[in-house]
Order: sequence, then structure tokens, then C-alpha cells
Amino acid sequence: MTKSGDNWKFLFEKYRIAEHVDKHGYFDILASQFKDNHLEARLHTKVDHSHQLPPIMKATGTSILTLTNSSWRIGRFEIFEKLPAWTTPDHTVKTKSLPSWLESLTRNGITGEGALVNAAAAADILNDFAGEALLPTITGKGRSATFDFTARNTYGGSTPINVKSAQIEVDAGFEGKNALVLLEAKRHLSLDFNVRQLLYPYLTFSSRVKKPVRPMFITLANDVFDITEFAFDDPTELSSIRLVASSRYMLTDSHVSEKEILQIALAIDVGSHNRVSRDAPFPQADDFERIIDMTEFVAAEPRSIEDITNLYEFSARQSDYYFSAVRYLGLGEIVRGSDGLQYRQATSLGSEISKMPYAEKRLEMAKLVLQIPALREIYLAYFDSLTIMPRAAAERVLEKWSRDEGISGATIVRRTQTILAWVRWLIGFGKS
Repeated sequence: MTKSGDNWKFLFEKYRIAEHVDKHGYFDILASQFKDNHLEARLHTKVDHSHQLPPIMKATGTSILTLTNSSWRIGRFEIFEKLPAWTTPDHTVKTKSLPSWLESLTRNGITGEGALVNAAAAADILNDFAGEALLPTITGKGRSATFDFTARNTYGGSTPINVKSAQIEVDAGFEGKNALVLLEAKRHLSLDFNVRQLLYPYLTFSSRVKKPVRPMFITLANDVFDITEFAFDDPTELSSIRLVASSRYMLTDSHVSEKEILQIALAIDVGSHNRVSRDAPFPQADDFERIIDMTEFVAAEPRSIEDITNLYEFSARQSDYYFSAVRYLGLGEIVRGSDGLQYRQATSLGSEISKMPYAEKRLEMAKLVLQIPALREIYLAYFDSLTIMPRAAAERVLEKWSRDEGISGATIVRRTQTILAWVRWLIGFGKS
């Protein structure tokens, strides 16, 4: 458990928060109560994704919404909305490009949310999705308007939420002749988001402008811009959020073909021992695109395990599993910082691959995973029947190589799931 998680557990016990929610439906916590316990409210109340809920809230089925700049309401509210799942780009992805004369912003220089938005604007992605010419008008933190809405309870019914001058943040606002576009931007894969991030700015600016306000979520992950527009059918109900449209863009028209992946697999000498040196146990991390995303994250700068856990929808244990997979592939390493703490960073190979364009990056990744003998055998077997072998058969394949990989017994069963997931990732390029 993190320090913040420990602090929330202490607050729940001291103020009997769960019992109060059971009896009254909610509990309002004040900034002064954090201060009385030598805690900073701002650091403990920022919950942008479901994985950021402190363990005690997950255990009690509670969540938190902002009321004012110094008060928050805790209850059993449904406050998270899922984003479309990330998939391998196919023919529906639109290709855009940055102006050739740009020098201060390049495809490889999009390291933060601000640069993400600037790149989307410069490449005409925002104008294309919005359907009109837009100009940048809003950015940064501010105060909300005064408004009321209801939050649906997980057990039925709803709870009133009364907001007044709460802190809000708009990553970027662009105005066209027909509408005001408000963007929430993330430079990584996201599974869901706190609806508050869109609702509070939406209600605030809807009271300040006459034209329609269009709230959107934009992410740049693994070289793909995903834009999703939402609407609120009833702005007085948080749960009335509805997905309106989504589209995907890339700053390259390169792609990976099934033939290229197959040629890599056939060219590898299965008897060769010139594979990447393994500095980690056999992987247990199924989502390969997240491994790519994590490699890029640690390539930007060394990260603590807390940094990784806070960014992704992971527990600390899952974070360790995924970075262990990065290490296994020779893309990451653990170093000790000048402060004596351990940090995760990219190796020279990881840094080099993370800077490559979409197709080249995945071909290099394919070379690495196909050097795993069991994976390569299962992948090539797919082309005999165009179906992936049953799990039991895959377990037998992995068992043949278990001594080389340093695994045995039940571990073989668990690791087979990862190997099959990585094989599906490779096969997916033939379907894109």
C-alpha cells in the first residue's frame, strides 16, 4: 500500500467514514480535516482513473467528488466511464502529418500532454475531428461555476452534488464558429476516466458561452491519437454521459504486414544462442502494447515503481510484472539513483527502439519476442491451420524450453497465458 493509501485508511478509521456513508449516504470531508492530520488535501483527492482510488475506497465501494475548493463528498458513486479499448491500427485510421517546416515540434518530440495537443492541432487532427476550423482559447487551471447535479449510487438511487468554485483544469480549449471544444489529454493508454474531468469544465463553460460545448478525451499512445467525444444527455446527471463519436489518427502511413512478421520468424535460427541476454524472469504480462507504452515511458526519464503504478491501471505488483517483461526483452533496467532509491529506465536498445516510427518499432519488437523459442514455435504452428493451438498444447511447447527459461510446474501454466497473448499480438498485424 502507498503512503497515500495508508493515510486514507487512517482517515476512514478516524472519522468512521464508511459507517457514515452507510447511515447517511455520503460523508463530506474538509480541507481542514486533512490539515489537522498534517496531510495535503490536493494530493489525496486527485482521482482521475479508477485505479487511483485508494485501497480503502475500493474495499468499501466508495469514491470521491469535489464540492468546493476545500470540500469533497465521499459516497458509493458511479463516477468512472470506460474509454474505447486500444486496438492495433487498421485501415480506418486516418493519416496526418506535421508541417514539414516545423523544427521545435517533431513526431518524436511529443513527450507530454501539452505537446500532444499542439501536435494534434498542428497536424490538423483537431480540425478534422471537429469538422470546423478551431483556434486555441483555453488552457490551465481555474474555478468552476456554481452548479448542481446528481451522482448515481452503486446500490440504486442518486446523491446530490453541489459544486461551487471548485478547482478545474482544462488541458486545452479550442473554439470554432459553431462550438467550443474542451480537451482532456493523456500521453498514455487509459482504460477509463473520472467523469468529473469532463463534466465540471463542460458545465462551467456552458454557463459562459452561448454556443455548444463539446467535451472530448484525447490520448496519444503507441503512436496513435485516439479522440473520443462525449455528451451529457442530462447535464444534471453525471451518469447521463454518452459516447458520441471516436476516431483514430497517426502521423505516419507505415504499417506492419503479416508477411514481414512471418519472414522474421523464419529467418531466426532456432538453435542459435545469440538471443538477448535475459536479466529478468520469464514474463507474466499479457498486454504487449502496454509493454511498448511502458518502454517509451521509462525512455523519457528514469521512473520509480510508484510513477509506473500511478500512471497505469496497475497495482504495484502488476507494475513490477510489466517492467520485468520490459527487462526480459532487454529494453529496461533497474538503476540506483543518487538518492539511494531504485529507478526503472530504458536500456540503450529500449531508447533506440522507442524513438522509431510505428512500423519499424513493432518490427524490432517482433524480432525480440520471436527469439523466445516457445513463442516462435507456437506462432509458426498458427500457419498450419490458421488457428492458435489450444492452451494445453502450448503448455507442452513451453515445457520443452522450461529449463532454458528457468521455469517449472505451475509457473509454466501461468506463463503460457502471456505467450499466447503475445502470439495473438503478432497475428493481429495480419488482420489490420
